[in-house]
Amino acid sequence: MNESARDAETDAILKRLEGENAALRRDRENLERLVAERNELLHLTSFALNRVREAAYLLDDTGRFVYVNKEACRTLGYSNAELLLMSVSDIDPDWTADRGSEAWPALREQGSLVIETMHRRKDGSLLPVQVNASFFEYGDKEYNLALARDVTKLRTTERALRESERAFRTLAENAPDAIVRYDLNCRRTYVNPEFARVTGVEVEQLLGEPREVLGAKDELGQHLSALRMGVSTLRVRFGHDNPDIDEHVQKLLLLSDKTMQVLRNVMTSLRPAVLDAGIAAALEWLTAEFSQNGQTTCCLSVPEESRELAEERAIALFRIVQEALTNVTRHADAHQVFITLKEAGDDCLLEVRDDGRGFDPVAIPRKSFGLAGMRERVLMLGGALDVVSSPGHGTAIKVRVPFGRGY
Repeated sequence: MNESARDAETDAILKRLEGENAALRRDRENLERLVAERNELLHLTSFALNRVREAAYLLDDTGRFVYVNKEACRTLGYSNAELLLMSVSDIDPDWTADRGSEAWPALREQGSLVIETMHRRKDGSLLPVQVNASFFEYGDKEYNLALARDVTKLRTTERALRESERAFRTLAENAPDAIVRYDLNCRRTYVNPEFARVTGVEVEQLLGEPREVLGAKDELGQHLSALRMGVSTLRVRFGHDNPDIDEHVQKLLLLSDKTMQVLRNVMTSLRPAVLDAGIAAALEWLTAEFSQNGQTTCCLSVPEESRELAEERAIALFRIVQEALTNVTRHADAHQVFITLKEAGDDCLLEVRDDGRGFDPVAIPRKSFGLAGMRERVLMLGGALDVVSSPGHGTAIKVRVPFGRGY
């Protein structure tokens, strides 16, 4: 091979080597970029986990820590290097090999678990924690990211609430006044013995779900309508040929119509449409209706201008006046009744007073649901009800209800 050929071959080899070197440089640059991106991602992950309020532990499938954040170190009093040489059983006194062998398959199946346990600090003290464990796979390995939240304050608050509840019940059980507590859905959650005594109803019967009056009304109305249609069908099919059946069907139809009217009256008394015009107008209507009996004069005094009561307060006052007037008709033998509604600061004051025979409030029968119902309505609104009466000197029912929110 002559010199010219050798030079050409050498140049070709050099060019090929330069190309390979350029490719290697590109691969190295790409690898360095990927490593830098991964390191940045790991740095970002560590940065984020070091700023969460929970102690973070990354565990492998043997239960050993492969990463812990600063909060984990602060909470337990160990250094990062110390914790990375430890496993779950070193900080959880209840964690055993058997428990770990059961927990890991459950975590793998469910994806996440919430566990309440105790962690032991470096100084030996115990810390109540709630652990939120999350399972994931990376590469061909399984991991668990566990976030442990210190629940010391929560447990302290729970204990304080239990103590407060015990103190409340001790006072309420021995209180001379009727006490009842409701939840946000107006269900009674507690009544004291005095409340049960006043109403004459067992405590167990007073607690629990409220009656769904409106839903029951709709269902009852549908049943009555269906019943009336069925009876009418019987009359059409068999009434012409059997006069006795026709007569009985007529009576049943009349009875169903009366029942429907009773249902309408009940619903009107629960939420009278006259309240749409306000409590003053509603009491004027009630006064006029009561005065129609011609035996007792009923007088009403209301302010010309007053704040508007929220609906539940207006309904309560309307029902109290309604019940009081019913009691006057049944028991008082009164000639005059005076209804007064007025404002006093942030309270609405109602008084229903009659000049009837009166009675001894201490001697009210245990099952006097009328007065008990009035008192319960007022208590539910944060107000107070007083009954002032004595034999031969009439009766006055005095109600104080705060306006509260909603006016």
